[in-house]
Amino acid sequence: MRRTRLAALAVSVALVAPELAYWVGARACPAPVPSKGCGVLVLGFPARRNGSPHPMQRHRVATAVEVMRRAGCETMVLSGGNPHSPRVEAAVMADLAREAGVPGDRLILEGGSRDTWENIRESLRFVQGWEAIYLVSDGLHAHRAKRYLCRQRPGLCGRARPAARYRFGELYPLKLAGGLHEARLALLDSFR
Repeated sequence: MRRTRLAALAVSVALVAPELAYWVGARACPAPVPSKGCGVLVLGFPARRNGSPHPMQRHRVATAVEVMRRAGCETMVLSGGNPHSPRVEAAVMADLAREAGVPGDRLILEGGSRDTWENIRESLRFVQGWEAIYLVSDGLHAHRAKRYLCRQRPGLCGRARPAARYRFGELYPLKLAGGLHEARLALLDSFR
């Protein structure tokens, strides 16, 4: 009986912890505020093996479009190369942004990066003049991206704003895997 209760508790924690972590991460993101000099940087995620958009890419672009409209930003940088799929992540996400109504002349593609550190490094040249830099991803990844931006360019740190949205149950398997990945990286970062 006791083992059954412990197993039930362990399963409950495993199911609830990712949702709670992503909810807290998204709640910790400042709300977009209208600003003339802002821009949106969408962090990459691999497309599917056949080159079609991954649900996480759809999620990030939908969030970016929402932030862009709410804050009145003029430009969206889509960052990500093709380390895991045949199509460049930035190009796949740019197609989604155009489908959502963002004019192509307001999109900048950074297609050479292979991970979050490089997403930031390779996009810095596009975001330096922005008054507000919205870093769009999920509730945990966006905060890591801000930490990376602050390390790479401390002078821009005060302008960086993580941006994410949360919906209960949405992309749950990715939240579970992503939460473990972010926890591992946070632990490694604490030793740097």
